Order: sequence, then structure tokens, then C-alpha cells
Amino acid sequence: MENETIDIDTIAERLVDFVGSSGCCLFAGAGVGMHADLPSWEDYLEYLAKITTGYEEETATLIRKRIASGHYPQ
Repeated sequence: MENETIDIDTIAERLVDFVGSSGCCLFAGAGVGMHADLPSWEDYLEYLAKITTGYEEETATLIRKRIASGHYPQ
């Protein structure tokens, strides 16, 4: 396949064949999920902090400090 030019349909077909036969999985960041109406990391962490508040305020406070610091997966 050295220096072979492959059209987009062939690439798509090969990808479908590979995924269907190898048991691979896709790892994608939060940006991909956001296009599917899933929350961003910040929104998800805020949701967790809101739920945690009812159980353990100290943990909720720590989550919110992490959100404010910006030190979480983007």
C-alpha cells in the first residue's frame, strides 16, 4: 500500500470492516459528547457537586474548588 491513494469511501469501508471484526472501541473527549447534548466536564462536575451537597457538603466544596481552579480534564 506504499504511496497508494485511497478515496474516502474506501477508507470508510475499511474502518467499518475493522471495527466490526476487531472488538475495538472509541475513546473521545468531552467535546464529542457535547455535540450529543451531554454535559461539558465543568457542567458535569457542577452536577456532581449539587448532588453531593445533600450527602457531604465538604466533598461538594472540594469539587467546586476544583471547578474554580480549572484543574480538571478538558
